[in-house]
Amino acid sequence: MVSFQLNTTPPQPNPLPHWGRGDRKGTSIKLPLPPTGGEGWGEGELDEYEDMAIIIPDLKWYIAISDQRGVQPRCPFATVRACPRFYQSLSLLGEAGSTKIEPEEDKKLLKYWEDSDLWPTTMEYATSIGGSPGEPHIFSNFCPEVSFDRFGYFASFLARYADQLDIGIWHKKLGREKASANDWRWAWSAVSEMHYSECPLYSILKHRSDTTQPIENKSDKEPWYKKPFGQIFIALISGIILYLLTKVF
Repeated sequence: MVSFQLNTTPPQPNPLPHWGRGDRKGTSIKLPLPPTGGEGWGEGELDEYEDMAIIIPDLKWYIAISDQRGVQPRCPFATVRACPRFYQSLSLLGEAGSTKIEPEEDKKLLKYWEDSDLWPTTMEYATSIGGSPGEPHIFSNFCPEVSFDRFGYFASFLARYADQLDIGIWHKKLGREKASANDWRWAWSAVSEMHYSECPLYSILKHRSDTTQPIENKSDKEPWYKKPFGQIFIALISGIILYLLTKVF
């Protein structure tokens, strides 16, 4: 696991976070994080959100969008070798209490994606988790497929509540609303839902898949004689020549 991906002092999320929300009509408004300064939310400050429509980005919501757009139910590139964001998200979850990818396999995958043109050039575009070591509470630029498998919501951004006081205030409010058990506000301060077709990497991967264009990798640009097959070929020819010379002399 590469340590630079774990932000210990995460920035406050942008209302429209990177790689996140689309402009589709009816998209839910993300609840803002509590005011800074340690005071948290006051109950009166929640009144303006009473009538806010909340989208629950669960499997039913996801499949409905897929049907509406005429695409596959789940992302066809949701594997560690097909998408760098899927890999980054799954790898980083090892820092959040999930099962870690085997170190050797993780090292190989990291090298593979770092050499590709799909790897984020700047940290703003990288998948990241933020919070205290061992207690991550912000998940940014995540693959929605991975976030669903781990947290139950298809989202690119998720943020926990700041403290127990905020949790208590919101739970009281949700109780008054008779919020459903799968309402993400029971556990999260902010969630930005995302369908895989809105992910900026999806269009690139789909185009390359449709045109059979491979992922550009730095190792692909090496001359043939430096690649494993080329080295084997050269060694074989050298062996044959050496054998013939010993027979002649």
